[in-house]
Amino acid sequence: TAMKRRQQQQQQQLSIYHLITVIITTFPTISNSFHHINYRNCCPRATTFQSRPVLSCTCSIQLRHITVSCATSGTTTNEAKNTIYREMVEDVHPDLDESFIRSRFFMSSIVERVLMQEKEGEVNAYELLHRIDLSNQERTRALEALEASTPQCINVHKVLSEEKCSTLRDFVCNQMVVDNNNAMDDVDGCPDFQVNLSETKLRALIGHDAVDRLYRLPKQLDVDGAPQRFERVGMFLRMYEPHTRPWMQFHVDANRYTVNVALNSDDEFEGGRLMGVFDHKVQRIGRAEGDATCHAGSVAHAVSSMISGTRYSLILFFHAEDQP
Repeated sequence: TAMKRRQQQQQQQLSIYHLITVIITTFPTISNSFHHINYRNCCPRATTFQSRPVLSCTCSIQLRHITVSCATSGTTTNEAKNTIYREMVEDVHPDLDESFIRSRFFMSSIVERVLMQEKEGEVNAYELLHRIDLSNQERTRALEALEASTPQCINVHKVLSEEKCSTLRDFVCNQMVVDNNNAMDDVDGCPDFQVNLSETKLRALIGHDAVDRLYRLPKQLDVDGAPQRFERVGMFLRMYEPHTRPWMQFHVDANRYTVNVALNSDDEFEGGRLMGVFDHKVQRIGRAEGDATCHAGSVAHAVSSMISGTRYSLILFFHAEDQP
């Protein structure tokens, strides 16, 4: 599963990170050499952690092979690990769930530049796709979307009116108060802060005409390829805030098309920008209230870190008959 693969990747990163820490601490005469090696993509916080001699490490070196065994010195509880993670990361809300702190701790520098600093123009799209946590199949799909000659993403203005957006914002806020037991998101294993909807409920909230406009968006993106009817459509509302769900990691969707509706304008909050990897580059998609972004499920996308305010969105997943 994606969560198991992510845990294994984090453990591998931490082992390499621990080895570098021990070498720098034990052999200060060669520590300057390590500062010239770009190992931030392994763990960006390695240089700040070197002053903590909390690990022991033994290495057996053979021809073209290195076996590394790392262990904690003393007892390191999950609480202690979380304390270290929180000390090493910057610019996060003090009330943020520990799962986000761990995610931030292990975030590679190239992803940081997009999600934390919003410097997507400085990032090579191909390098990014090879750094983010994707399966081989997902990475192949994302690369195909990046290089596609046909449109992979469109932004349609004012698909929903201000009144409809306000109705959905009020609904998700009320539901969050009633049911505050957030599930863990499939993408990053962090609290999702979302409210799932049925088509019947969405039609009751915003009306048949508004829902029908949303259902026609995949055909606008892919005139020849999108089917007239879909096997099923999943939908939910989501809130982003600095202290609850501050960002969404880069990922691809398993469905054929995704529609993402901005329920409030970008200028009503700071951070929280929708990022997409298509047309051979990483792009920021600016949106006003009621705008709907429709993209192929294979397009890698993310939401940058929230700094202030609240971001609301409506998401629809369109599954074709040959989709899971």
